[in-house]
Amino acid sequence: MTIFNKLMLLSRVMTNKILDAFLKQYIENRIFREHHIYGDAKRLHLAKTANVNNGFFNLASGNITIGDYVFFGHNVTLITGTHDYNKFDLQRQTSIPASGNDITIKRGAWISSNATVLGPCVIGEHAVVAAGSVVIHDIEPYTIVAGIPARPVKTIQPPAGLRS
Repeated sequence: MTIFNKLMLLSRVMTNKILDAFLKQYIENRIFREHHIYGDAKRLHLAKTANVNNGFFNLASGNITIGDYVFFGHNVTLITGTHDYNKFDLQRQTSIPASGNDITIKRGAWISSNATVLGPCVIGEHAVVAAGSVVIHDIEPYTIVAGIPARPVKTIQPPAGLRS
């Protein structure tokens, strides 16, 4: 094998390593860390200290407000949009209310991976939604919920001075 051939082979190996590193970084930053929006992005109010990973926000029928220090696991879905099940065919597909299904997630709440939140609802301060749960009602502050539909399973004792 000539020097040229050896250099070409080394070049391909290095290019593949660089490409692999780029793809890994792209997947981690883009797919697992970038949230997705369906509807009017102006309806999403996201605190600068919130970490929503690759959350999906459906803003078709309301606003979504995410408070300080809220954090999501992966694949969390928040849905304000709904359809009128009393209608049929094209009317059912296109009958979407413009408002009324707001979702608010308050300070320090943790929404675990693969959870779904259906509006309207409020998730209280420092509440925890277990992985895979479906939230269809308000969640009290300092409460852990789990299941489909999500139900309270435990109350959290905050440190002295944290509870407002």
